[in-house]
Amino acid sequence: MNKRVLIIVTSTPLIDGTGHPTGTWADDIAIPYYALREARCLVDFASPLGGTAPIDPRSLCEVEGALPPSVVQFVADRELQQQLAGTRRVAEIDPLRFDALFVPGGHGALWDLPGDAGVAQVVSSMLGYGQIVATLCHGAAALLGATGYGGRPLVAGRRVTSITDAEESAVGLTAVLPVSLEQRLRELGAEFVHDELWHAYVTRDHALITGQNPQSAPLIARHLVDALRLAG
Repeated sequence: MNKRVLIIVTSTPLIDGTGHPTGTWADDIAIPYYALREARCLVDFASPLGGTAPIDPRSLCEVEGALPPSVVQFVADRELQQQLAGTRRVAEIDPLRFDALFVPGGHGALWDLPGDAGVAQVVSSMLGYGQIVATLCHGAAALLGATGYGGRPLVAGRRVTSITDAEESAVGLTAVLPVSLEQRLRELGAEFVHDELWHAYVTRDHALITGQNPQSAPLIARHLVDALRLAG
């Protein structure tokens, strides 16, 4: 396809006040990234601070005695690891050079994506021009600062999803999180929709594609690639 896709990742390595490591969830990057590469897309990475993008170590742990195949591929991929070790600052990005934006999840996103002016500018510009914007799980934090004409939130009146309050409660970190994505999106006027806990779920509102949780990574990857193909 030769489409160009920007992936914005968090720069936050630790949960404030706890010392608990965080970052981007590995599968949230790996599954969409490899789907985009298979579709012959060009992928660039950016983060609020630039430089090394932390990966949540919990997402690199074995599940039922083995690493998921996507994580095995992610860890062994030297080219991808080099990209994540040298991300560009989001503030330096020209969003009009890209056909789509994807923002993966991981708790770190809650700390630095909502208040970053560069993130807000990129998301506002791309959604404003009708370019494809996709977020997964905590990646919806990138939508919170996006505004349109008159400062109106760009999520207002749109169907969106993210990790839910019930899923955050199940993880046991609710008390230390700086924001509830579900509640904040509702406050901004979004029509928040979701499925049951840890069920794969994706919703699309024109060029905005949002996924609920890490289990939704394969589904949002398909939606993103299909949207790019339809865009011509």
